[in-house]
Amino acid sequence: MAAGDPVIINLTGATFLLSAETGAIIQGTDRSVDSKLKEVYSPVLGATTGYVFYDFSATQDFNAIVNGTTGVAIAAPGVALTLANSLGIGTLQNGVSAGGLYTKSVKISHQGEDLRMISGSTIQRQGIT
Repeated sequence: MAAGDPVIINLTGATFLLSAETGAIIQGTDRSVDSKLKEVYSPVLGATTGYVFYDFSATQDFNAIVNGTTGVAIAAPGVALTLANSLGIGTLQNGVSAGGLYTKSVKISHQGEDLRMISGSTIQRQGIT
């Protein structure tokens, strides 16, 4: 451990700080996993008796300071990104453990006396690589 590094005490398995991304200094990222839902209704009981969760997808939003001309810095709709901060937990990655991260939207902003920023959203599905 180098001088000035964060010291994590009694938090085995906890993650502190974000991994470096190519072309950007990541400031924050969020991931959510969703699915389609089919309710199974029983006309005999007059009530829903089960569910089918299917067609899982993960969306990941990010915001970062632009720091290059490759990787996250050139995100565009339909383009696959490789993110070091994929955020899924465990082997199943909260329901979506494979598939490419495809950019849905991207926003570039630059305010006076500030750094150029990039933010966007990706989508990931198990069967689309």
